[in-house]
Amino acid sequence: MTAKKSHVTPDPKAKLFIEGHLFEHWTSLEVGLDLSNLAGIFRAELAMSFPIKAQEKPVLGAAIEIQIMNKPVLRGWIEAINSSGDANSLQLTISGRDKAGDIVDCTAQPEGPAALIV
Repeated sequence: MTAKKSHVTPDPKAKLFIEGHLFEHWTSLEVGLDLSNLAGIFRAELAMSFPIKAQEKPVLGAAIEIQIMNKPVLRGWIEAINSSGDANSLQLTISGRDKAGDIVDCTAQPEGPAALIV
């Protein structure tokens, strides 16, 4: 008697979620996680076609999640949007940092304001 092997290959595709909605119109997706940086970074190039639905339009401050093989690798916020295009299409580049960026932005300055130095 021979046993049949069951082999399931996980989906190797990366997924981009904006405000909890799967966004499938990306053409390039980069994630940077490095111990020398306090916050992870991301950049995605998006190909948009007209008309653009309101729920598909990325906005500054929108929450994002990037998954690889259905596992979240970065959760953060859109901090910059750059655009280019013509009469028929629009290309957007969105970028930002993960949620650790909030902690970086809120840390106290090591020297403090001059008025407090005695």
